[in-house]
Amino acid sequence: CFDFDDDRPRQIWIGAGIGITPFVARMKHLARNPSNRPVDLFHPTADFSATAIGKLTADADAAHARLHVLVSPRDGLLSGAGIRAEVPDWSSASIWFCGPPRFGEALRADFLAHGLSPAARWRWVETTSRARRSASSIVPTDMTQRSPSGTRARRQATSSRRYASGNEAPRPPVRPRAAAA
Repeated sequence: CFDFDDDRPRQIWIGAGIGITPFVARMKHLARNPSNRPVDLFHPTADFSATAIGKLTADADAAHARLHVLVSPRDGLLSGAGIRAEVPDWSSASIWFCGPPRFGEALRADFLAHGLSPAARWRWVETTSRARRSASSIVPTDMTQRSPSGTRARRQATSSRRYASGNEAPRPPVRPRAAAA
């Protein structure tokens, strides 16, 4: 999962679908523990919920993050070109992605084609296809095992639904336990 720790002067966050959850948690943290590092958060969505976007906007304002909401029927799809246009100094940033795997792969390929160093400046967590359908889990790309009971997935899905419904903020992602030797 994300720790948001790097040496870059700027961060670009991309949270698609349930992938917005770790970024909301981090904004809550930044509201309590401010940072001088500029953050741009891109949230593409097909469905506009005034309540959810209002909460996201309030969280971004409290964290001093620059929020970019793209509603695809109105604004089109988010692309690397769109991000680079909004963040001209993108090449000095680390890029953090959480969302559908193919979307993340396409964005990463685009940024690499435009000069992003292949080094560790692209961080991502993929949402599984099951999560895209049912908002049930978030799986880091480097995590090969999930808890047998699925507790982690249920906790995150419940947290995300509560946030969208206005009942509570999402909890930060749960770190996977080390596999038994």
